[in-house]
Amino acid sequence: MFKLISKTLGKIFGSKYDRDVAEYAPIVEEINAEFERLQSLSHDDLRNRTQEF
Repeated sequence: MFKLISKTLGKIFGSKYDRDVAEYAPIVEEINAEFERLQSLSHDDLRNRTQEF
């Protein structure tokens, strides 16, 4: 009986994994966008950026 209720609630609200993925997806997108932007910089440019921070 508990398994049936748990399965039904999982379909309605999603699994813990699905909720975690939905929570972190926007952060991962921001990181990937920043990576794409910084990927074109040379090593010297990256060193200079580090000193800015």
